[in-house]
Amino acid sequence: MSGLARDLVVTSRAAGMMLAFAGAACWSTGGFFVRLAGPVDVFQINFYRALMVFAVMGLWLLNSHGRRLAAVFAQAGWNSVFAGVALAMAGLTFVGAVAYISVGQAIFMTGISPFASALLARVFLKEAISPVTWAAMAVAALGLGVMTMGSEGGGAVTGMALALASGFAFACYNVALRAGARTDMVTAIIWNAVFLFFVCGAVLYARGMLAVPAFSLAAISGMAIVQLCMGLWLFTRGSRSVPAAELGLISLAEPVLSPIWVWLAFGETTPVPVIIGGGIILGAIVVQTLGGFRRG
Repeated sequence: MSGLARDLVVTSRAAGMMLAFAGAACWSTGGFFVRLAGPVDVFQINFYRALMVFAVMGLWLLNSHGRRLAAVFAQAGWNSVFAGVALAMAGLTFVGAVAYISVGQAIFMTGISPFASALLARVFLKEAISPVTWAAMAVAALGLGVMTMGSEGGGAVTGMALALASGFAFACYNVALRAGARTDMVTAIIWNAVFLFFVCGAVLYARGMLAVPAFSLAAISGMAIVQLCMGLWLFTRGSRSVPAAELGLISLAEPVLSPIWVWLAFGETTPVPVIIGGGIILGAIVVQTLGGFRRG
């Protein structure tokens, strides 16, 4: 990316919010690609997705920085490593959660992320939280409550604990991005891929499950490019000018949009309470984004 383009990316808070929202929209395609991939193991998805992410983002970073690539990684330092591992843990714990509870229950429970982001940012980054953000978070919490009313019953303690852990891990990722905002935190995507490659690879090797059908591999590759590469790049770039609490709020676009793509592609319907709650959350995001434009 040229210097001019990079400057345009981080010009204002409002632009950062728009980029972060676009990134969250890309993340929301995960369910669509999982359905498209067919009957494959979750560790297979994470393993091959990590391989593709490493290849695509590695080449992009090499093209962007050339001989300075090692220096860029060194400059990002431990913030980048921590962000990558936190993001990987968010994905792994979410996958673990859906083994015990429904996908809807799990993804809605990760809605603790903006609240955890706000708390962590105040403690570690000394970031203030505006009244608009607090109000939007309260509205978003109401939306999450309405959405969970439409999810199926059950909800084992283990599954709920893993889902909450996923939300907390993503909050750690948000705060790590802000801590390293003056460096190229896109490098965190590489650390995310490396961590998942070794962890999921070890599990699959032990089970003898490395092979996947060609069609499934194509779907996983699409997931890697759209959901992770594009999504993480957009969200990471946007994070340079958006406080952690607001990043967590914007990321709630993911659970709102996820059921829409699956419904459009596969006819999977969504309960009315979930639609209502999603509308409430989108309203909170719109209000916060408009507030960002006024302050940007």
